[in-house]
Amino acid sequence: MQNGFIRTPTPMKAVLRAGQEVLVARFQELVRCDFPLPGREPIAVEIPPEGRRSSFGRLARADHPPRELITVMHLPRYLDGHSGTERPGRKAAPNGDDRSRLQAATPLLGVATRTEPALEDGVRTRSASVLLAWASGTSVVVTLDLAEGAGPDGPLDEWHLRSSQGLSLARGFEVLQRESQPAPRNSAARQWLYVAPGPLGCGFLGEAWTNGLASPWTHEWRFERAGDLSERLERLADRLTGLTAEIQ
Repeated sequence: MQNGFIRTPTPMKAVLRAGQEVLVARFQELVRCDFPLPGREPIAVEIPPEGRRSSFGRLARADHPPRELITVMHLPRYLDGHSGTERPGRKAAPNGDDRSRLQAATPLLGVATRTEPALEDGVRTRSASVLLAWASGTSVVVTLDLAEGAGPDGPLDEWHLRSSQGLSLARGFEVLQRESQPAPRNSAARQWLYVAPGPLGCGFLGEAWTNGLASPWTHEWRFERAGDLSERLERLADRLTGLTAEIQ
């Protein structure tokens, strides 16, 4: 691995099926999955052994020490995405070829949200939640709460990360909905939505998107009104009911 990227042995494609819709997305490397929080050093999405992790003060670097690499999540760096007619491939054998191992270890779908209330007393608070889903049907939701700025006791830069246990995809969307709700006093907060692979979100949301952040969050939807993000998440959850995914 170099600079957060892992090359795959050969070019591959992910095939995602939801109802009658089939999306084919090519990739040839995995990219470290960072929370979609622009304007600061990246913070990686990870699943800590105890389910929680906190940091008080500046991060030294974006790189994680080797002992933590096993907890850091990666997603395919999707090159494109198009409708397809691919049939399901052969059943992946346990401990089989490279595709089988990669399919078991790598989430193929990512959905992320970001919430930013207004600056308050010199402190900016932000939160981001990421749902990751594997071909097995398991999903995990990881949330980060971040505070930075000029606190009463000096410069402030702290964050708190928490991850769920393994969930069904439907349950994962429920948890993502809950984690993405702004506090009542922040009902006017701006919110963003990201989907990887991006074309999947384009097809299911059916509305304009803008260029997002670095991969994997290349497609971005921004919402100014309370409830807009929640409605889009409900739409995605409904359209992705029964999702199956595989690497071919």
